[in-house]
Amino acid sequence: MQLGTGTATTSRAAAGAAPGDEPRVTIGQLNAWNVFDTEDDPHSRDTVYTPEQYHARTVKLAGMIARDMGAPDVVTLQEIENERVLQDLISMPQLAGLGYHYLVSGKADTRGIRNAILYRSTRLTLRSLEEPNPVTTLPPEDPKLIGSDRLFARASMVATFGMAGADDAHYAAFTIINNHFKSKLGGDFWEPRRKAQGAFIGGLVDALHGAEPSIPVFVVGDLNATWNDGAYQSLQRRADGSARLHDALSALPESDRYSYVYRGQKDLLDHLLVTPDMQDAVESVQILHRNTQKDSLKKRFNSRTTFGTSDHDPIVASIRLGAAAPKQR
Repeated sequence: MQLGTGTATTSRAAAGAAPGDEPRVTIGQLNAWNVFDTEDDPHSRDTVYTPEQYHARTVKLAGMIARDMGAPDVVTLQEIENERVLQDLISMPQLAGLGYHYLVSGKADTRGIRNAILYRSTRLTLRSLEEPNPVTTLPPEDPKLIGSDRLFARASMVATFGMAGADDAHYAAFTIINNHFKSKLGGDFWEPRRKAQGAFIGGLVDALHGAEPSIPVFVVGDLNATWNDGAYQSLQRRADGSARLHDALSALPESDRYSYVYRGQKDLLDHLLVTPDMQDAVESVQILHRNTQKDSLKKRFNSRTTFGTSDHDPIVASIRLGAAAPKQR
């Protein structure tokens, strides 16, 4: 397994939270919508942008992260082609001075899109990074794809971070799992795979939280599933029906619970879930409806606005980390 990492050349020195402050982390989530570079990859069905289109896409994405999302401590992204895109992104003027480092998954689907994580090194330190992807006997998404016997074409990223400069290694740590589940295209044929993906990540949450109860686990990403879909249910609940995770977006008004609009149908496909012990630690959460407004997608290559940066809306949340720490050590 190879996971790419990188930094911006202008990152600042790390600085932790002020002594005595309860650690907080801000999390952003966005399916970036097929951000490809200007070169053709002969090994994937990638889109090749013109230099002008590529510049517009990266400018818009940088602007959305920095301004609209408020430069979160950690940002989970989906549908990023490669490390070049991420290096160019964090080098954009909007992000270059914020100390962002990037992580990118080593597994891409047939179109060459990957999962990625940005994190601010001025706030966070990376402790571990894994990409679990078990073998499955389910029908492959693409038999010609290397690793087609794996459960995920776009493998989930499991990253554990600590707050920079924190004295207590457990008190200020958290694990985030960045996901991009199989899409609904193809209908019921793919439902067993989608459910299996949810169940696998759910089991991973149980294992991580059971081994280190003081380190909260956050499950984030484009699950391509609403609350009623099997993929979501197998993730959010255990086989006995008990709740494994709490969706932070449930705190929003019902009219606000959507991140994607297709032919007028509003759906919540992107999620930010926490273990039940962290439910009250979510101080704020919002979905920024800048990409799902009428005609926003027509501005896809208009670098003067962040409207239409993606076909999904971004999510931003602030969470207190101390809530999961045991009372006695």
